[in-house]
Amino acid sequence: MVAGHVNLPLHQTHPLERLSGAVERVTFHSEESGFCMLRIKVRGQRDLAAVTGSAASVTPGESIEAFGNWVNDRTHGLQFKASQLKVVPPSTLEGIEKYIEASLQPVYVDLDGVVRRFFRLYGKALSDMVLADDATRVQQQRLQYAVFP
Repeated sequence: MVAGHVNLPLHQTHPLERLSGAVERVTFHSEESGFCMLRIKVRGQRDLAAVTGSAASVTPGESIEAFGNWVNDRTHGLQFKASQLKVVPPSTLEGIEKYIEASLQPVYVDLDGVVRRFFRLYGKALSDMVLADDATRVQQQRLQYAVFP
């Protein structure tokens, strides 16, 4: 996973460079256009490299192979602007773990609905338990202040 040079068609003035590495973070990805902003770990480099390009989908843990050029963006700084971006499935244990972790979608629960159903089913009993628990806490606090003023 190293950077290198590739020859270009005659109409381009700068030879394309090759950059490959493991995707550490997907900063942005548009499902409509495929445009993505990535942070990748390049072998032999201490810092993550910023890469922009286009991919149907990309997930942390996968690897990429990109052809393009380094540009210094006024707003975002040094980044590799890929004209070609190939996404490769993870092949290392660390990459597979990151890929699975990033692929897991959080489960959202409608807590209001759950609470409403609980009160419909167990309203009186639940209310009695909460009130009893509150009364016990108040008694414990009074006892604590009486013993340890």
